[in-house]
Order: sequence, then structure tokens, then C-alpha cells
Amino acid sequence: TRTFFYSESYLYYITEGTVQIIRRYFMRLEKVQEALKTKKIHYAWYILACCFLINFIVQSIVMQLSNLYIVPMYNDLQVPRTLLSLQSICITVGAVVTAPYWGKLYKTKDARKLLPMAVSVVALCTIARSFCPSIWFILPLAFIKGVFFTGSTLLPISILLTMWFKERRGFAISFASIGTSAGGVVLSPVVSYLISDFGWRNSDRIVGIAMFIIVVPCLFLVVRSRPKDIGLQAYGAETSQAAGIVKEKAKQAAEAVG
Repeated sequence: TRTFFYSESYLYYITEGTVQIIRRYFMRLEKVQEALKTKKIHYAWYILACCFLINFIVQSIVMQLSNLYIVPMYNDLQVPRTLLSLQSICITVGAVVTAPYWGKLYKTKDARKLLPMAVSVVALCTIARSFCPSIWFILPLAFIKGVFFTGSTLLPISILLTMWFKERRGFAISFASIGTSAGGVVLSPVVSYLISDFGWRNSDRIVGIAMFIIVVPCLFLVVRSRPKDIGLQAYGAETSQAAGIVKEKAKQAAEAVG
């Protein structure tokens, strides 16, 4: 009985400690968010930084660096390379089929919840692949990854940047897209090192955990669907409104003179 009592107390204190840690973590997130709002830099640039980060890590690892895994997976699983190459096709099919549904979701739901969730599932699929014993488990998993891949990369990035940038939208989209190429260049030697020294399965686990630790918290902290969600206007909206007022007054003045 005494042992049971002590174990109950031990579990109670562990649970309470975990709750306190989570509570403090979210309190710090709120403080950082408030600090971001009060900065002179427009909040749209933080959104752009998150979009760049998504392309740099998620997009580049899933699409740009997938070929690095073909040879080690072939040596491990002993299946034709054509079957291993089908992973990219399964990802593409899953992405294309579900893209319209993701577009509707992002128009009606909160991107702060959808985007971290989609990245989390991509990270889980990346980790889960390391435990697959054969290609017939890997291919359905690749399709699932593709479903959530389209909900975590190009589609939400274009929607977010369109919402947040009234001016310099082209620059924002171009800068975000550079993240894919930059991620391919920077992360290629890192992933190659992980595969060669730790194996492709451990590399998948490390990469998936990195997505959880780096990308998901940043998205939850920073991303908002629309500027009005935090009481702001899109970048350049005030300038556009002022220009519209000036044009209207000039038109009225011209009509009065005429």
C-alpha cells in the first residue's frame, strides 16, 4: 500500500510539473507574439520569414533531397529503383488530388492551426517511413505525406502572402520561393552526412524531429490568416488607400474645372 501511495504521489507531481512547463511555454509564446506586434517592422515580414522557413526545410527535404535516399534504400530493401522512385509520384498525386480541398479549408479555417498541423503530419510520415519494413508500406505513406504536403507548402504560402502583402507581393513570393533552392544547397550535405554515417532510417527520424522542433513552433507562434486577425492592415494597404484618395480628389477637381 505504501509503495502504491508513493507511486501515486510521484505520478501526481510529474503531471503537475508537466502542466506547469506547458503553461509557462505558452505564456512565453504570448509574450513573444506581443513583442512582435509592437516592433516597427511590419508583421507581414515575419509571415514572409515563416514562408521562407517552410520552403527551406519542408519543401527542400521532401522534394529536392528525396533522391539522396534512393541508393541507401535500394541497398536496404532490395527492391527495384523504379519502385523507390514511385514515392515522388505518390506524393505528387496526393498533393494534386487534395489541393482544391486545402484551398477551401484555408479560406474558411485558421491558418495558425491548419499549417502547423499539416507540417506535423509531414514530419510524422517522415519519421514513420524509417520503421517501414518494405516498399508496400512506404508507398501508401508517401501518398499520405503528399496529401498534407500540399497543405503545408506552396498553397498556404501563396494564400498567406496574398493576404499579407498589398505592395511588394511579387518580391515576397519570389523571396519565399528562394527558400527551396537555398534549402537544397544548404541541407544537401547535411542530409548526405546523416545518411552515410547513421543510415537512411535514422536520417529520416532526425529530419522529422527537426521539422517538429524548428518549423512547427515558429508557425504556431507567428502565422495568422489575415492582418485583421491581429488588428493590422496588409503591407502597403495604407499607401494604396492614400493613393486612391488622391486620385479620387484629382478626378473630382478635374470634373469641377471642366
